[in-house]
Amino acid sequence: MSLSEKEAREENAELIKDFVLWLENKPLSKKTIEKYASNIDFYINEYLIYDGEEIERAKDGYHGGTIDVFFDYWFPKKALWASKASTKENITSLKKFYSFMLETNSITSENYNELLETFKDYKFNWLDNMDE
Repeated sequence: MSLSEKEAREENAELIKDFVLWLENKPLSKKTIEKYASNIDFYINEYLIYDGEEIERAKDGYHGGTIDVFFDYWFPKKALWASKASTKENITSLKKFYSFMLETNSITSENYNELLETFKDYKFNWLDNMDE
């Protein structure tokens, strides 16, 4: 079933709220929690909804191709603050978010492992591209 943009944004708002509550139970500062939530909001409400043709749900945003296009092309082109440091912050935010999704049974351990493999395989390429 495909979602409308409005439905996706409503679903994402609930996810972000639950993600923040989950983070608040971790030994993290308020500033770190806000940074993670902001990065995830950008990823799921801007990037995954951006295309307009087929909205990708947050629970499906872990795929290697989706992540690679985000860091290799979309993020450096669309985020004026994109840098090596912000790329690393976003990778950490996505790891935390999809760890939350795993703990809440929204994704499987295989899905999460695919995400981690993508980061392992492509992270240094994305960071190198920031120099160009």
